[in-house]
Amino acid sequence: MHTGGSSALDIAGATESIPAPEGLSYLPYQLEAIRFMLAREGVLVGDEMGLGKTVEVIGLINTLPSDGRILIVCPATIRLVWKMELEKWLLTKRPIQIIKRADEVFSTDKSAIIIINYDKAYQYRSQLLGELWSLVIADECHYLRNAETKRSSVVLATKARRRVALSGTPLESRPVELRPVLTWLDSVAWPLNKWHEYGLRYCRGFWDGFKFDFSGASDLDVLNQRLRDTVMIRRLKVQVLPQLPAKFRSIVELSPSTDLQVLLQDELDAFTRWQEHKSEDGYKAQVADLKVYSSTKTPENLARLRQQVALAKAPMVAAYARELFKGGVKKLVIFAHHHSVVSFLAKALTEYCPGIITGETSLGLREQVLTRFHEDPACRLFIGNIQAAGTGITLAPAANHCLFAEFSWLPSQMSQAEDRLHRVGTRDNVLAQYMVLSGSLDAIMAKILLKKQEVLDSVLAPV
Repeated sequence: MHTGGSSALDIAGATESIPAPEGLSYLPYQLEAIRFMLAREGVLVGDEMGLGKTVEVIGLINTLPSDGRILIVCPATIRLVWKMELEKWLLTKRPIQIIKRADEVFSTDKSAIIIINYDKAYQYRSQLLGELWSLVIADECHYLRNAETKRSSVVLATKARRRVALSGTPLESRPVELRPVLTWLDSVAWPLNKWHEYGLRYCRGFWDGFKFDFSGASDLDVLNQRLRDTVMIRRLKVQVLPQLPAKFRSIVELSPSTDLQVLLQDELDAFTRWQEHKSEDGYKAQVADLKVYSSTKTPENLARLRQQVALAKAPMVAAYARELFKGGVKKLVIFAHHHSVVSFLAKALTEYCPGIITGETSLGLREQVLTRFHEDPACRLFIGNIQAAGTGITLAPAANHCLFAEFSWLPSQMSQAEDRLHRVGTRDNVLAQYMVLSGSLDAIMAKILLKKQEVLDSVLAPV
């Protein structure tokens, strides 16, 4: 239901005082989104990928009473992303519970934030439907486009004082897909009993002799305006580009399975031994010494262990990439270090016709790969070795989003790889995501690398 007592104008003055943790601030367009959400009980945030929809919603949370329970429903691959962003941006710390097993009991804390993935929603239907939530967030809400699925039947039946749906592509192909989420967000503006009228007007509905067919699209300009008048706020990067930094960097934590814990601990033990014995001849020399030191629990050296961890992480990186493509990313770049990881990702994501450049790729073939990535719409993915593809090539403007499945120990190499997407004449900012397993050496490295890259950026920034 649309709130009748508040309007965007009523709270415009309060927008400037929306609280944020010390040292952090919202971009102007993010403040606009928070203002929009504050004025409504149900909102569809359709901002394009990379604009920080998660931060916008946490900004809303920072304005709400801290004794209200919050539910976040999202794909499994981004549960830890939510947790990290909440820990960074929440003004008042709250208990955060990620539901991982099929038999967990929700925290009873009045300020708790519960994070659950769509695939577990039906299993937890009694807990999800058994209370009135302060706020329910449906991230990547296109998962709810079919109201008849088990997960949709539960999520769309949750009761909350406020409801927020997020998606960079809320409409994947047809207006019929929007109807379930719209009714959940605002049952007055988009009532279920007017569904037939919605289908006739916006889905080019017609009687095919057996049933009504609502698979088409019609009056889209009218639909767009009505969405914006009721529940939707949507901005594209091109609209807010002057407000954006040249690069966005973020760490994406992936949840390791139990059987990976031993391997991760072996890697950390080997890293500790390397630190105890590392060379004093400078950072590059220390990195070259990686192969010398072995873990006390395994005969294998640190470099070999890192390769094993990277291969174990690769299926999760591939799953995350698929989510990005489903979420609207047109073309994507993945950087890795080991040939075995590049090969695995190429096979796992073969449906996106990946172009591949490693140290084994000839100069002639490199040109063919780059030309195909830039010019062939079917080639939506580029996978490159950080060293071989991190210099001397241009991936912009075809792509502005990259994942690092593995890292270089040298911050300059990471920055150079990012810059393949941020070249002279680029009209878009670059989103670089560092993929790590929670509790791994990569998780430690990523935080250090990002700090070092910020220093490099500051020193080398143009005057």
